[in-house]
Amino acid sequence: MNLYEYSVWFRDHDSLPSDQDYEWVACFNVEALSSQEARSWGDEISKSYSMRNPKNEFLKSIIVPTGDFQLPKVKRGFMPSDRYIGW
Repeated sequence: MNLYEYSVWFRDHDSLPSDQDYEWVACFNVEALSSQEARSWGDEISKSYSMRNPKNEFLKSIIVPTGDFQLPKVKRGFMPSDRYIGW
């Protein structure tokens, strides 16, 4: 398994476009066999969050290999709680 840093951008429709929180990013690590698997699983987690919190629209995501273990880590196939991710 490899570790990837997953970053996702959301748009908060309860904020004004001029507010700094109008678009915001969340980051966590995904453990998976490939970057494609990691991004796909990160997107599933993030879109699930957005469906439960429709004011936060999923915009985009990126994935990069990492060795940084300070972010929350999610194994592919494990659905973490919102509290664990920190959003």
